[in-house]
Amino acid sequence: MIATGIAGHAATTAGTGPRAGTIDPEKTGHAMIGHAMIGTGTFPMRNGFVDEYIRVNGRMQKPNENGPGFLLDPTIADLYDAAMDNEPKVGGIATLAAHIMMMGHGAQWGGGDPDIAVTREKEFAETAGAESVSWNLTTDMAPFYELPDYVNDLPPLSEYVDDVDRTVLRKLIEYSIATLRKRGFEH
Repeated sequence: MIATGIAGHAATTAGTGPRAGTIDPEKTGHAMIGHAMIGTGTFPMRNGFVDEYIRVNGRMQKPNENGPGFLLDPTIADLYDAAMDNEPKVGGIATLAAHIMMMGHGAQWGGGDPDIAVTREKEFAETAGAESVSWNLTTDMAPFYELPDYVNDLPPLSEYVDDVDRTVLRKLIEYSIATLRKRGFEH
């Protein structure tokens, strides 16, 4: 059932967008456009995200900071969650609200439930990409997503990342040495 929904969505969006198939991601205004494209599978002309900042009613706004409403198309997670009667636990951990656009609309999309979203967006910052020191959701994102109450009580991510980095690096070195030995190289 969900495959048909996703395939149907992809089929309805095929051939759309600014000169469909010719968009150059290196010439777009910001990576946020790519986030919307990854989540929805559609180009900016269709999904509504044309830049990091846009003029709305004569005022410059950062659309993704204002909630998921500027994302016009459903994401694959939105379609999957709806097809499965909101049973899946959909969630995302990201530094900025723009990254959550890859996940979906949460409760804003046609009967959707509040998906789990954790960001560090510094609300009303002077520059795009400014991060807060704690995990949060912007005021306009909060009605559509669930921020677990325990996330700011967890140890810093650096504790996890350092352990993972060391483990991955050790395994990569071991694999590289074994591969070189199989090919007749010795150190």
